[in-house]
Order: sequence, then C-alpha cells, then structure tokens
Amino acid sequence: MKKIIGTLLIIIITVFSSFSQKVAVGKYATKESTDKAYYAALEAVSGVKFTIKTTDKAQGIIQAEQLSGGGTGKVFASVFVLIKQEDGKTMVQATFTRNDGFMGGDKPAKMAQQYGDYMKKTIADLGIAVEDRK
Repeated sequence: MKKIIGTLLIIIITVFSSFSQKVAVGKYATKESTDKAYYAALEAVSGVKFTIKTTDKAQGIIQAEQLSGGGTGKVFASVFVLIKQEDGKTMVQATFTRNDGFMGGDKPAKMAQQYGDYMKKTIADLGIAVEDRK
C-alpha cells in the first residue's frame, strides 16, 4: 500500500511540475547603437511569431505575446525586452515566459535563441547568451 501511495505521489508531482511556468533569459551584446539594437529587437519580435503589445523607445522597452489557437486564444508565451547601454556596449535582455497549462510548442530557451539568431541577421557582431531558468 505504501508503494502505491508513493508511486501516486511521484506521478502527481511530475504531472503538476510539467505545467509550471517556464522562463528563459536571452542576453545579447553589441557595439552598435541603442537605436539600431532597438529596431533589430523590434523586428525580431515578429520574426519569432510574437505580437507586439507595447513599446517605449525612450525607455528601451518592448513587450510582446504569443497567443494560442493561431493568435485567437489565451496568452501562450510572453517576452519582455529591455535595451540599455552597459560598459560601453548596447545590451538587449529578453525574458521569455511560457505560461502553464499548454502542451507542445517551443520552450522559452529555444525562443530566446531564435530571437537572438533573428537579431543577428541585422547586427552581425551580436553576442548571444541564453539562460534557461526552467
């Protein structure tokens, strides 16, 4: 009986942990201007199939989301992008969050890598680092 209860608890914990929110942070560095990085980051949003929700160029902020059901359902994933000058370089930090309750689709770390790859088409010297925060 104890083995059955133990096995059931492991199954329940495994199922519920697979539905938790997933996060990854992409950090991208370049010697290009913040303006060029901002426009590359803005263009990359649609390149990775996100829809822009809000932007503030003066603050260097972009917020976007990806909806389930071909863009008609609930928010499947979101990204918050911050562009700033740091140590003589332009830094772009994009935090990708995949909401719980969805099966299938890309993981945030893959989204962050694709986002960086898309920006690199415009900014050749872009350095890409992705941190998966599971």
